[in-house]
Parts: sequence; structure tokens; C-alpha cells
Amino acid sequence: MMMSEPETPILTVRVDAATIPVSGHEIRLEASQSQCEALASAYNLVGVKSLCATLKVEKRNRGAFVSGRIVAEIVQNCVITLEPVMQSIDEQVEVEFMAAGGHGRPPQVDV
Repeated sequence: MMMSEPETPILTVRVDAATIPVSGHEIRLEASQSQCEALASAYNLVGVKSLCATLKVEKRNRGAFVSGRIVAEIVQNCVITLEPVMQSIDEQVEVEFMAAGGHGRPPQVDV
């Protein structure tokens, strides 16, 4: 079964790269119950018990660099028995965003 991205972002924060301070900008995202339900539905999971992201957004040239950690507890069906199985996710992330064509005004970043 293929998973696809939801049409509209469920858990985002928009940051204008032009306003990021030199020291960077810290962001903490924590999914509400309704956002957890929407994530579970969007990704065909039995459930999302929790999802939290601690991120740092830094200005880079004509864009932004986002790094941090995402921690989640999800429930998905076992691929063999189809029984619900709890999974813990704890991942480091690093993503660089650039203005289209690498030039122009710094982009707005959906984190």
C-alpha cells in the first residue's frame, strides 16, 4: 500500500526566512488530538498517539536550514498478522530550503 502526502499540511508553521534572526529561531510543534487523528488518517495508520518536533530554523544564504528532532508514538498494523503494533519514532532531521532558482527573495518556509 502506498502512502501519499496529505493535500493540505496538517502540522505546519510558516516562517519568513527574511525575518530569521542571526542566532536562529527555535520552534516546538506538538500535535493536538485532532491533528494526530488527521495524521493517522492521512498515512493509513491505526493511530498516532503523540508527535512532537523540536526544531531550529537558521538563515542560510537565500534560504533556510531546519534541523532538529521528531519524536512520535504511532500504532500501525503488523504486515503479517494485521494486529496493531505500537512503534516509537525518534529521528533527527535536517532540511535546507532555497528560493526558486537559488536567487531572489528568501522563501517562506513551511516547517
